[in-house]
Order: sequence, then structure tokens, then C-alpha cells
Amino acid sequence: RSESEPTDVQIPPPPTKPEPRPASQRRFRQLKNELLDLQQRLASSLPDELQTAGSSLPAPLARACRLLVAQGLRPSTAESLCLLLRRHLPQESLQSDREIQDGLHRLCEEQIRVSGPLLDTANDCKVAMFVGPSGVGKTTAIVKLAAHYRLQENRSVVLITLDTCRMAAVEQLRLYAKALGVPLETAQTTADVVDGVRRHRQANLILIDTPGFGSHETAQIVRLGRLKDMCGSIDTHLVLSATTRMQDLRRIVAHHAACAPSRLLFTKLDETEEYGNLFELVYQTTLPLSYWSNGQRVPEDFELADSA
Repeated sequence: RSESEPTDVQIPPPPTKPEPRPASQRRFRQLKNELLDLQQRLASSLPDELQTAGSSLPAPLARACRLLVAQGLRPSTAESLCLLLRRHLPQESLQSDREIQDGLHRLCEEQIRVSGPLLDTANDCKVAMFVGPSGVGKTTAIVKLAAHYRLQENRSVVLITLDTCRMAAVEQLRLYAKALGVPLETAQTTADVVDGVRRHRQANLILIDTPGFGSHETAQIVRLGRLKDMCGSIDTHLVLSATTRMQDLRRIVAHHAACAPSRLLFTKLDETEEYGNLFELVYQTTLPLSYWSNGQRVPEDFELADSA
């Protein structure tokens, strides 16, 4: 051909690649298998009681039962409450999660005993002792009570401490006693406590702080228990942290049985969102609740326990 003739230039098509399988579908199936595997592993790791709690109940009640167990109630306690509710609620109400929750709330309130205030019109004079493990806030609870009754109710208050080994606790009480204008007695022995109570028997309220004793210090616990016989009527408040596990709460109660506690006072309510252990302990021991401590401010973060 001559150079003047036009030539047809053919551009070869790009090489074809094999059609890939959609990556999104493969990834979806992979994620689905991973989720199913994770679900199975989670289910197998749950405590048996949480998986089986309320299994004989209708579905809405069973859900409520498992929620109670997850909050810290024993399965037997949760199932007892749900069975009781089943007998009291109409059949149509047992299909409503809201009505079940409201019904359980009422039932729980009925199971909780409260002691009322330390001082009222019927009791114008009281000796109260505060026992419990180290670090639960016994001294802070006493300071809050002293501030409330001295400043807000204008009662005469006396502080006595047996916790003389912890200088920080003694100094804390001394500073607050001075600020509140109330006497502070330091006691080395239970006999010193008895003498202090007798010297201030005209006071409206005598608050006794005690050391926290370990599980091996049974003799000291027994000596604290004898104060009731030596001083007459004493309200003994077992002070516990709301963050403590249920099995440890039961152990602490058993350890302090020699003190014959007549009240339960819970601290650190602001450090947890699960209160099933509080309910369970009240349910098991039938001891009334006295006060809540829910923060560090004195005396604001302290309130009378209420069953609701």
C-alpha cells in the first residue's frame, strides 16, 4: 500500500482477568461464622445458674429472673420472687415486661426491712457501735452521723474510738470533733469504752468507732460483742461496702456474728450500679438497713436507708 492510504490501527483489548468472587459476600460469611462462634463461647462461659435461672417460667418472667441473677441475687431467690409474682399477677400482665418489673419492685420492697433513724421522738438517747472490715468507711460514716445530729438536729453527740492503731483515723475524728464541738474519747480497751459511755451517759448520741479485724482476729470480735453486756443497749451497725461480692459479704457477716449486729449500713453506693448483693444479704439475714453512704461529702452524701 502507498503511504497516502489510511491504515486501520487496531488496539488490542486489555487482557481479561478472571471474575473475582464478591469480597463483601466472603467477608460477610466470615463475620457471621465468627459471631456464631463468639456467641457459643459466651454462652458456655456464663455461669450455669444464669443460663438456667427461670427456665421453667414463661419467657417474660424468665427474662426478669435472669436479670435479677445478673444483678447479684441467688437463682433460688430470683425464682422465688418470680414464682410469687406469677401467683399474684393476672395472666395478661405476665406478658408485659413493664408490669413484671413493677410487680417485682413492689415484692422486693416488701422483703426489705429498714431500721429508721438513730434518734427519733421515741428514742432520745442512743449508743451505737460501728463494726466491719478495714477500708469500708466506718469512720467517715460516724463523722457524717455526728455532723447531721449535731448541726442539723442540735443533739448532744459524743465520739469514742477504739481504732487507735490508725493515727490517720484518730486525727480525722479529732479534727471533725473539734469542728463540730463534740467530745472525742480515745479508748485502748473495751473497759475504756465502758468508762467513756458512763461518763457521757447524759448525751443524746454516743458513736463508737472500732478497728477492722481480719478473719484470724476472732478474739477481738468476741470482745467487741461483750460491750453490749457491759454497756447495756447498743445498736451495732455492721458497715459494708456496696462493691463487695456476695460471697465475701456472707463471710464478713459470719465473721462478725459474735458482735450480734442489729443493723446493716452500706457505703460506697456511688461506686457501683449493681445492688442485688445488698438485697440478697438483707433477704438472707433479715437484718434491717440503717443508712446509705454514697460519696465523700460530709454530711451531704449520707441518707437514711429506704426500702424503695
